[in-house]
Formats: sequence, structure tokens, C-alpha cells
Amino acid sequence: MLKKDFDGYLEFVQKVQEADNEEMEKLCIERTQLYVDKIQDVIGVAPSGDLAFVITALRIIAEAAQKLEPEATRMTQKLFDGMSCSSKSGTFNANTTEAAARAYVDTLKRK
Repeated sequence: MLKKDFDGYLEFVQKVQEADNEEMEKLCIERTQLYVDKIQDVIGVAPSGDLAFVITALRIIAEAAQKLEPEATRMTQKLFDGMSCSSKSGTFNANTTEAAARAYVDTLKRK
């Protein structure tokens, strides 16, 4: 996982520059999953009634980031297209069912 394999963003960029297409796709998927995991850790404990506010906040952050860094918009689309990313109903991540995710969130709420 990237948290262990790379010592920061510059090392990640160097690895990407040296990678072939298959390795680059793997690196991009792993880095994206790293941020998905971090974001899920924070919003996963939010009450379900706050979901609309969470989505709104994420959208505001995304729009602000795209205005500050217009290249991010093009790169985002390339990542989505290249990695065939999409949100899948019923899954928390590639290996977790919706029921397992709900149980995990319930556990976090009780802590």
C-alpha cells in the first residue's frame, strides 16, 4: 500500500514517471484508494441524516479545488476514464459488502 511504499508525494511522482501503463494504473488506483479510505474514515461515522451535508461539503471542496487548479479537472476525468472508476451501490470498497460496511460504521459510532 502507498502508505508504506512511498515517502511522500515526490517519491510517488518519480515512481509514476518510471512506470509502464499497467503499473501506472495500479499506482493511481492505490493512491486514489488511499484518499477514499481517509475520507471514509472521517465521514463514515456521520449520522445518516448528515449524508446530504457531507455530499454538499465534498462537492464544494471539489469545485473549489478545480477552480484553484484547473488541470485537476482534466486529470480527474483521465483517472476516472483510465481506471474505470465508479461508485458501486452495495459496496464499501472492492472487498466489502454493504452489510459489512454498515456494521463497521455502527462500530465506529459506538466508540
